[in-house]
Amino acid sequence: MNKHQGDLKLNKVTLYTSPLAFVERVGPLSNLPSSTTTFNFDVPVPSKALVVDTITLTCPQATLSLRHTGKDSCPEVESEDPTYDFHDLTATSGVGDVLQSLIGSNVSLDLGKSEDVEGIVMSVDRKTVKITDTHSESVHSSVTLFSNGKVKTFPIETIRGFNILDQIIQEQMMKVLQKKLMRRAPRPQPTGTTTISIDAADAPISSTLTVSHVANAKPWRASYRMQIPPTSSDAVLVDDADDISIDTSPTVSFAMYGNITNSTRDDWEDIELDLVPAEVSMLQQETKSEAVKKAMQSSKKSSSSLSPRRPSPERAYYLRISLVFSVFSHQNFVCDKSLRRPLNALQ
Repeated sequence: MNKHQGDLKLNKVTLYTSPLAFVERVGPLSNLPSSTTTFNFDVPVPSKALVVDTITLTCPQATLSLRHTGKDSCPEVESEDPTYDFHDLTATSGVGDVLQSLIGSNVSLDLGKSEDVEGIVMSVDRKTVKITDTHSESVHSSVTLFSNGKVKTFPIETIRGFNILDQIIQEQMMKVLQKKLMRRAPRPQPTGTTTISIDAADAPISSTLTVSHVANAKPWRASYRMQIPPTSSDAVLVDDADDISIDTSPTVSFAMYGNITNSTRDDWEDIELDLVPAEVSMLQQETKSEAVKKAMQSSKKSSSSLSPRRPSPERAYYLRISLVFSVFSHQNFVCDKSLRRPLNALQ
């Protein structure tokens, strides 16, 4: 089978009053029988998921296949080494929570006396405290240490502080706290482009491939201009006997213009540009696994630590369109080679 490289040209861009655009590209297929035409176009890596998930290919009676390869570059993030499991250690954890995660470790308790008490944490006991007539809460009450062959219990409220004596546990605690801090830091954003490739085979002669997708773009805005003709005077004082004829020829003109900016990687040369006064947003539907995970997380205590939810590749996207009232409903433009302004203004 013969293979040919096709030319996929930008044909149409539809802008909205929200930062999304509907893009349409067209490309002629090879007229040779039993041939495959391959079309390529590049998209920014941050927009890759949006383009791939919303892309639509149209070519009657042709066999179409889609693939994409990445040329993106992203600052490498060091892989996290496994660390000690400090159970449910969160920003709202108290002394009892931390000590419970240190069961088996050697600590030194500061009880406000002349000397600290050293020992191995054996257990952290809890008690039920009545908050209201219908509500009670379980809180930590005491900690039990094994010290010099003796088992000693100390109330939680008498502990002013403690030292972790195990060097390894100290280092693990520092790593865990550092990881929690870095998780709140901004993630490095990927850069570069991704190549979208489309193979069209077994197409009739003189066929055309149409590729459409949603992309990120700067919204368009309308601006208005009103021209009022000047008058020689604002008012004239007349009597009933005066014969005054009122000149009604002066008119007030009202014009509306579309302000657009090409923030994409494509050149808007000889394309059809549509301006639609509507806000479009993408809605994501949760997958079944995400719904189950969310239900499990909501059933935990409010003080439990929730890890950041990673995006799932199994997503369904829906368009939500909010109409915006304007003087006009729809207008087309044909862009010239300046790529930044329409040839005709809205009047």
